[in-house]
Amino acid sequence: MSMDLPRSAFTIPEFCARNSISPAHYFNLKRRNQGPREIRAGKSVRISLEAEADWQRAREAASAAEATETAAHVTSHKRGENEQ
Repeated sequence: MSMDLPRSAFTIPEFCARNSISPAHYFNLKRRNQGPREIRAGKSVRISLEAEADWQRAREAASAAEATETAAHVTSHKRGENEQ
């Protein structure tokens, strides 16, 4: 009798597939300290569900901040055009 337990951690390729990113993008994010926390055991690397959720929230917050900054820049630029 096999009991399928819910997964609590994923390999890097599984994490990438779950989040629709390429492994190359994952390693670029990691290099910029924007990747998820990792669990390391020897050569094995896993990303927990909690680390994945935290990473997703952080990426959402960064995207929102970037959108706000871009909108402020565009508004400022348009004001400058209108004053000329």
